[in-house]
Amino acid sequence: MRLKKATLIFLLGFLATATAWSCVDVSTATFFNVTSQTLSLNWTSSCSTTTIQYSEIDDDAGFSNPWQQTSFSPPVVFGSTTPLNPDTLYFARISTVSFGEGLPLGSTATLAVNPAVGAESFSQVSSHSFTVHWSSGTDPWNPPGTLYDVDVSSDAGYGFAVRLSTVGLEIPFLNQAADTVYHARVRAVNQLGTATSFVDVGSTRTAPNPFVPAGSSTTVQSPDGAVVVHVPPDTFAEDFILVLSTDPLQAPIAHPDIPTQIDDASIKLENNGEVPRTLVPDVVTEVRAENIAGTLLDTDPTVSVIVTLAYESSDGEKVDVGQGRSLRAPTLAIYRLNETKNLWVRLPTSRVDTTARTVSASATDMGVFALAGHSDTSLETAYAYPVPFRPKRGDRTITFGDLAEQATIRIFSASGRWIQTLEETDGDGELVWDVTDADGDRLSSGVYYFLIESSADKKRGKLVVVGSSDGP
Repeated sequence: MRLKKATLIFLLGFLATATAWSCVDVSTATFFNVTSQTLSLNWTSSCSTTTIQYSEIDDDAGFSNPWQQTSFSPPVVFGSTTPLNPDTLYFARISTVSFGEGLPLGSTATLAVNPAVGAESFSQVSSHSFTVHWSSGTDPWNPPGTLYDVDVSSDAGYGFAVRLSTVGLEIPFLNQAADTVYHARVRAVNQLGTATSFVDVGSTRTAPNPFVPAGSSTTVQSPDGAVVVHVPPDTFAEDFILVLSTDPLQAPIAHPDIPTQIDDASIKLENNGEVPRTLVPDVVTEVRAENIAGTLLDTDPTVSVIVTLAYESSDGEKVDVGQGRSLRAPTLAIYRLNETKNLWVRLPTSRVDTTARTVSASATDMGVFALAGHSDTSLETAYAYPVPFRPKRGDRTITFGDLAEQATIRIFSASGRWIQTLEETDGDGELVWDVTDADGDRLSSGVYYFLIESSADKKRGKLVVVGSSDGP
């Protein structure tokens, strides 16, 4: 049987190719002299000195875009003209034809390059932690995904070191000793586990330990001194730190529901039907205690922390709360947020210092604190003096004090007959009455009643005139 000419040519070509392939094989040392940008490729060849051998490498196992070199015998060097990429896995193959599949020779990875140190080697340095930074090299750079080993030690010789590894360009070191100098160094490791030499990162000192020893007293205050919290001895049975937020509406400490609880409690306080109270703007603070693990602590129930909040006032007596309203400083008190019922609870130990313009109170636990008081429409503490009024001892006037900025005072006889109307309009909270009726006549001895009214409050009281008020 005769073969067709085309079939015969194909078979002869296949036999020739198979014969040519039979002269190349995998070497026992395929890759050598591997650096970060070059590698030497070796194979076993029994080909004639005139047979071209095609060697290829590619970072794609499918050889989608290979780098090819031709030679009559091994080895060949890749990367001498166009550098290879550092820390990159390269696959190799060899063929005696310039097309089609080649004989796989395996794979290797180029070395990584030394990492470089930038201007900021350390950040977020605290008493027990810091973060180490570096870059992926200068030129060339290690590709993303390169592994880095970082050693940190309090010994400059790294006699004892903590080693962490990462594929990023920074790594935090936690649970370190306070007020200690730490040295750091970093190296890159390629995909086959070959590491570069270490590069010195430098050193940093951790901050002193901010935690207060168990059983000790301490004080924390805001940067402007407007909030001061003192913790007496034996408040906590473990080391602790006080954490203060002067704006818990924006930066709550305990949990994210704090702002909602503050708003809800403030509305209830303002709308109190009996004695409405108003928060002093921007005097809301949250203070908590945490242990070293960051867990919130409760105070010992047998002790009390002392909270002092400052208020702004031009004269120490009035506190502007905006929209033409003001609070009387003597009515101020510190309130603690009841986080279960969303209520502001007045601390009964509150004491006002109008000279220092501060309010202090003791509290049995940490939490959210605010300053609130009666607006000048409140007449809760309004009074008349002297009572009884005695002209013979030299009394000439009766003074009404602790009034609202705007108030009306009506005087009545014991039988209910109207006697006089007085108006407080100058806003000083005080009105002096010459004890006369609407016609200008001085009142005779007897019992009288007064009714003080503001825009939101009323107060009744009794006056007694003893003896004639016409003179001594």
